[in-house]
Amino acid sequence: MAEQPGAAAERSTLARAVGVTVLQTVAEYIPTGWQALVLSPPVHPNAMTWHIHLAADIRLELADGRAVAAGPPSDRHAWTLPNGRQASVGNGDPLPTPGDSTTAIRVGGPHVAVSLGDASIDLLCTDGRGRRHTLRASARDLRRVADALRQAIDLGLSSRIGGHASALSYSLSSWRAHSRAWIIVAER
Repeated sequence: MAEQPGAAAERSTLARAVGVTVLQTVAEYIPTGWQALVLSPPVHPNAMTWHIHLAADIRLELADGRAVAAGPPSDRHAWTLPNGRQASVGNGDPLPTPGDSTTAIRVGGPHVAVSLGDASIDLLCTDGRGRRHTLRASARDLRRVADALRQAIDLGLSSRIGGHASALSYSLSSWRAHSRAWIIVAER
C-alpha cells in the first residue's frame, strides 16, 4: 500500500529534523580532538538508520586484496559551537575517494546506530565491556532524542576506552546511497 502524500511529507520533515538533531548533538558532544563520520540515509517511508562512527578509522577494501587508509575530505565548513569549541564539517567521500576497484568501505571505531521507526527512535551502541545497549525515545521529542544520543555516545566512548573495537563494512552501493558528514571538533 502506498504512503499518502501528506504522510510522506510529514515523514520527510521528521527525518530532516532527526538528521539535524543527530548532526548537532554529535558536533556539540564528541570530545575535543575527535572526528565523527555520520552516514545519513535517504528518506524512506518505513525505517531509516543513521550510522555514527566516532573516531572513524576508514579503510577502502580493494579488489586486489589491499586495504587503503582514507580520511575526511579536505573541504570543510567551520563554525563555533555554543560551548565555544570550534567544529568543522565536510561532506562527501573520503580521500582517497572510493572507485571502481573498491569492493567495500570498512569503518572501525565506536559506532552508534540511530533508527527511526513509526513513532520512536532506537539507539543501538556497545559499551566498554562489549555489551550492546538499546535506548529509545519518542521520534517527536527531539530533546529526548538528543539526550538519548548523548548517552549512546558516552557508551560508545567507553567502548573505545574498554578496548572493544567494532567495524562495519559498507558495500559501495550502500555507501553511495547515504549522505556522509565528517565532523571534527577542535580546541577552543
